[in-house]
Amino acid sequence: MIELQWGKPMEGWQLSVSTDRKQFLVGIPVHVSLVMKNVSSKLLPLPTPLFKWGIYRFIVRDEFGEIPLTRFGKRVEENRGEGSYAEPSIEPNGTVVMEVLISRLFDLSLRGSYVFEVSRMVFKQGSKEQVLIVSNKSTFEIIEE
Repeated sequence: MIELQWGKPMEGWQLSVSTDRKQFLVGIPVHVSLVMKNVSSKLLPLPTPLFKWGIYRFIVRDEFGEIPLTRFGKRVEENRGEGSYAEPSIEPNGTVVMEVLISRLFDLSLRGSYVFEVSRMVFKQGSKEQVLIVSNKSTFEIIEE
């Protein structure tokens, strides 16, 4: 099991992003795991759209800059915030885990080293005001056989 790295705690939450390995062959799907953790001592609400990919913002870079979205990734971006929401509450030290096929959102067709991070909005405790929570930065490499 890989030891998770975490972003800075914010309003009782921490966000982690990772891959299950550090190298992927060109053309192989790249999955990332997102873990939201309630690091507070209180039950916290975590409004989540039924289409979960749309609540998270991904930034993927290589040595030349930001990686462009695929056609599907552009559609996700255009529809951000649309649709129905579930309103689960997460217990102290509880987590919500999600796997995302990041190679469906971004063009990862070229070999090279990539750095990525994820963010999402959460409510300030006891308020309707929202703040941005940001994950750790994680890396992977696309290689040829």
